[in-house]
Amino acid sequence: MHGFVAALKKTLARCSRFMKGLPYRTMEAFISEKKIEQLKKEASGKSVFLIIPCIDWNIPLFQRPHQIAWELSSLDNTLVFFLPDQYQYDNFCFVKMIKDNLYLYSISAVKHINKILTDSLNVTVIMTWTRQVHLLDKINYDKLVYDFVDEITLFYYYDEQMKKIHEELMKKANLTLATADRLFEKAKPFAKQLLLCENAGDYNLFSNSKNYDVNKSFADRVNDYNAVLGYYGCLAYWFDYETVIWVARKKPDWLIVLVGHIFDETALTALTKSPPNIIRVPAQPYIELPSFLAGFDIALVPFVINEITLSTSPVKIFEYMAAGKPVLSSDLPECRKYKSIYRYQDQEDFITKAEQLLSLRHDNDYQSLLNKEALDNTWSARVESILKAVSDFDA
Repeated sequence: MHGFVAALKKTLARCSRFMKGLPYRTMEAFISEKKIEQLKKEASGKSVFLIIPCIDWNIPLFQRPHQIAWELSSLDNTLVFFLPDQYQYDNFCFVKMIKDNLYLYSISAVKHINKILTDSLNVTVIMTWTRQVHLLDKINYDKLVYDFVDEITLFYYYDEQMKKIHEELMKKANLTLATADRLFEKAKPFAKQLLLCENAGDYNLFSNSKNYDVNKSFADRVNDYNAVLGYYGCLAYWFDYETVIWVARKKPDWLIVLVGHIFDETALTALTKSPPNIIRVPAQPYIELPSFLAGFDIALVPFVINEITLSTSPVKIFEYMAAGKPVLSSDLPECRKYKSIYRYQDQEDFITKAEQLLSLRHDNDYQSLLNKEALDNTWSARVESILKAVSDFDA
């Protein structure tokens, strides 16, 4: 029965995506040569990156594929096309400009891409999405980078065919990126060239959080509590609801703010009867996140330890660091790399470590450590390392 339900969900999701994108796909049958020529002229003489992501652009989570695309498009003489396939959040025909040198590009119009890129300096594909591996046969590219971002079992459509494609992509790619030590070890038997490339943070945006007003969704409650502990990101089956709720009951003088994209049904079930000192706020635009950090005394990564989180490099830890917020996490392997992150072993230890961090909020040495580790882990540094590894492959 479980297999039937899973298959039905996949089918319904595919139908929903198809129907949502149908008007735009229909319009793409009438793409003008003028528009193609305009893009060809813009790509001429530039290094072009085609990012084939596992996520839409406008989903309320600004994640690794978005950050890499944004950073690449800021480089001189560079053009980036981001090719989403979900159409759940991105509704556009052919191309849509996000900012200078960064476009959404419809996979339904991939037949035009080679003409657009005829006069490009070089073309690099960054692939994170096994579902769209067939696109590689339609694109004239110079280099292929495969970004191994998470355990592939995370994706609801995981099966043996996906595993096979995943392994073949690592063998085929000029460079494979692994976001965590565990993924790096798993990629070793397959990858030609392998780079450990963890996630990172937007230092400029989040270091400015102290200049933001506390978000109005909880600003009027901050003064009623002795401390505010906050989290933003996915609310999913890997979130440690049990510990967070237990802590909220043990510490009624602490306010816990959970800002999250509902990834599955677990949050709605787990938080139904949560204590009044837990606030759940819907997913927010990325640009608004510093206003939440402005009100946090401690920033949280309360994940259960499982096969997914053992390989997780949380983007948010670097954003928390940049904001100068003490970071408390469960004992995730990737969080062990950073001295500024305190890790709890159990529920009692959560409270112990949180109290220690509350005493460090204004400690100059601790603040300097947070700032150093934030600056060591920026997206510009990550992109620089990727480009160097691709370049070194030529040598």
